[in-house]
Amino acid sequence: DDESKSESQSDEDDFLARFAARKSNAGQGYPARADPPPVENEEDSDGEEEATDDIRGRRAQKREQQMAAALQRRQERENVQELVNGVKKAQRASKQEAKEADLTGPIPEGNTCGVCKEDFTSRSALFKHIKATGHAMLKPAPEEAKGRRKKR
Repeated sequence: DDESKSESQSDEDDFLARFAARKSNAGQGYPARADPPPVENEEDSDGEEEATDDIRGRRAQKREQQMAAALQRRQERENVQELVNGVKKAQRASKQEAKEADLTGPIPEGNTCGVCKEDFTSRSALFKHIKATGHAMLKPAPEEAKGRRKKR
């Protein structure tokens, strides 16, 4: 009960101090603000400092984790890029080999691909295969007929 009386007495004193300050500043704008109550224990301020240090530590730790994750993503991107470059290089080499190969050879009869020698059930399936894979072959140039040409 003594504590509640002393608290109510201090609350009344605060109220009276604010009321008196308001009266003295009447017509001069906003009333003066009462200062916050002084810190009673130094232990509380040490606890606040520790909490602040703890927050800073957590922020630094989170920043380190983010940096590590960014570095890992960058390495993964570089690895993927290396794989893509390897595949592109292999594709270019394959195309070059195909160009160097003699594609003007005899065209196989029937529904067989001239490049990979795969047989197809229909000409349509063969043409779809040629279009999808790029296995088109050049026809040999027709030999010109010897002799006279007809006049028109």
